[in-house]
Formats: sequence, C-alpha cells, structure tokens
Amino acid sequence: MQNVICTLLKIVVFLSGSLSAQNAPKKSYLEDNKWKGKILLIESKEFAGVERLGVIEKGKLQSKTILKFDKNGNLLERSVFGSSGSLIFSEKNSYDTSGNKVYESKNRYKAGGLLESRDVRKFDKNGHVIEDISYTSNGTIASKYTSKYDANGIETEVVYYDVNPGSSNKVIREVDAFGKVVEEKNFDAKGSLDTRLVFLYDSRGNKKEEQKYTYGKLNSTKEFHYDEDGNCIEINEYKYYSSGKMLGYKSYKYNYNKEGKEIEEISYGSDGSIVSKHTYQYNLNGKMTENISYSSDGSIVFKNTYQYNLNGENIEINRDDLISGETKETTKYDDRGNCVEINDYDSDSSLSKKRITTITYDLVGNPIRVVSNSQRFKDEPFQKIEISEWKIEYYP
Repeated sequence: MQNVICTLLKIVVFLSGSLSAQNAPKKSYLEDNKWKGKILLIESKEFAGVERLGVIEKGKLQSKTILKFDKNGNLLERSVFGSSGSLIFSEKNSYDTSGNKVYESKNRYKAGGLLESRDVRKFDKNGHVIEDISYTSNGTIASKYTSKYDANGIETEVVYYDVNPGSSNKVIREVDAFGKVVEEKNFDAKGSLDTRLVFLYDSRGNKKEEQKYTYGKLNSTKEFHYDEDGNCIEINEYKYYSSGKMLGYKSYKYNYNKEGKEIEEISYGSDGSIVSKHTYQYNLNGKMTENISYSSDGSIVFKNTYQYNLNGENIEINRDDLISGETKETTKYDDRGNCVEINDYDSDSSLSKKRITTITYDLVGNPIRVVSNSQRFKDEPFQKIEISEWKIEYYP
C-alpha cells in the first residue's frame, strides 16, 4: 500500500489488479493491493478538500466507488459513480473453483447512464487472455482479439480484428522442443505475410540472434553475447536496405557487478564512436544509489543519487541535469511504511513543492481516511487538497 498512497492517493490505484505469471503463486485482488483481512465490501468516496482557518474540511464529492469481493479476496464487482451520482463505470468478474479468473466484463457509461462501450474478456486456467472483445454502444463489435497458448504458456497464435479497414492482423509463433520461440510470422489484414522474425539460441538457451524480414527481404539482425553467468554483455544490431546493402549499425555493451546487477551500459554508432553511456551504483542491499548518463563527448547529461532509511525506503533523491540544475526530493514514511510527506527543492535549495498526507487506519490496519495536502510555492502557486474515505465491511 506504500506505493499506492505515495503515488496518487487515489482509490482507483488501489483498484488496479494484475495478472500472475504462469506457475507463480497466485494472489487475490486484495492480497495484490495490500488490503488486510477478509473483506466483503469497500465503499470509497473522493472529495475535494478545502481549508478554512487552518482546518481542512470536506468539500464537493468527486466520485464514489463500490467494490465487492468473494471470501478468497477476488474482486467480483466494481461500480464507479461520478460527482453527480450517475454510474460511469462497472465491472463484473467470474472465477473457477481454484480462484482463477475466467470472465471479465467492463462497461463505460455516458452522462445519463447510457452505455458508451463494453469490453469482455475470457481467460484460460493460467490467467492468459484467450478472447477480448470490445463492443460499441449499439452492441456491434469494434474489435476482437483471440489468442492460443501451448502447454508451456507461450502465446502461439494471435488474431486481431478491427472494424477499421487495414487494422486487423494475425500472428503465428513456432516453438521448438525446448519451449523457445524460433519463428514469428505477422500477417496483414489481407492475409499476406508482412514481417517474419527468426530466433536462434545457443546451447544454454540464450537468444544469440534475431533476424527480421519484411515482405521476404532481410530488414535487420541482432546478435547477442553473454558472459559465463548468462548476463547479456553485448548486442550488435544491423539494418539493411531492401537491396541487401547495409543501412546502419549499432552496438551496445553491458557490464555487471558480482551480484549480477548492471553497472554500465555503452552504446556505439556505426563508426565505433560512443553515442551514450550510463553507469549505476548500488548499496549492500542491492538498491540503486547512483545513476549517471553521459553524452557522446563524455559530459554528464544527468546524475541522480539515492538515499534510503534502515527499512530500505527511499528518503532522498538528488538530481542534477542540464535543464533544471541541482534539485532534491525528500520523502518521509509512517511506521507502516506509507509515504506521508514529500518535499521538492529547487537548485537554490528553496522549497518548491510540498505534499503532506495524513492517514487514518482501522483496527485491522486498512486505511479508512487519507487527506492529501499538496502545495506549489513557485510558478503560479496553488494548493490542492484531496480527501479519500473508505467504508469497509468484513466477512464474519
């Protein structure tokens, strides 16, 4: 919940789900979004806040969202209402006995509750989208996407239809006995082969070459080289005219520390000269402490340094670039790890922006009220106060 509150302080962020990778431990919607306990229903309200005599009060209602969950924490329904109280968005989901999502329907509404569009998705048992249909307000199909997967979860066929002429296409992938994609064919709306990709691998399963053909002629190739630990240390990219003559060449080289983290990236042009360079440093916990970008002449384009507290939370970022000069951002957290204050400082060390967040939790540990007070002190100063309130019902 730390990143959610710190970033947007909007309930809509809490409501953004994610698909699990195949064979990875599957998380419910509530788990994935860091909610605690067996929640039956969440009702959230967003208000514009106002400050009167130093006291922050609720102003006009901006939106209301209602979410309903099953006993496993999966999202069953979501309804979003605008400031006038009219329904602007609805979602319904279905799951199998193992908790896998098998069906998803999302409706968007115009003013007055009239349907504007509808999207319907179907999933396989591994969470892959196998069908995605978008409907217009009158129920006709605007676009349709279907997909097939092999036993390893690799997408082997994609068919996309769009009502707009020329937008439809089809993709077919060939997979070898080791589960590696060795060829990909892209067909246009007329069924003609548009592009073809060929992939070659070394004995360790690393991709060593990628060839791209356009209308039967070689367009580009990429060569990949690796160190003993399997880290990619060099990529060479060649582009060709339709005649077969080389059009251009680019090269990228990478270096890593003993933990396998990238510490240097250099790109080279056709003549072998350096185009750009990036370097990275990390602390003992593997968190980045420095990021520097260099131009072709070796001058610094930007430099960022990062500091962390004992919990590994980022508390300070120092930036130095050609446009803004040296700036700084500091962050504070509460004892639950949620961001409660952000301060931005200009190159003259003066405070330019500030955001203070006050969070109230229930006995389970979920937020039930968040007040965000954002202020900008320069370049058309302003103040924006946002208040979010949650009413949570738990399963008995």
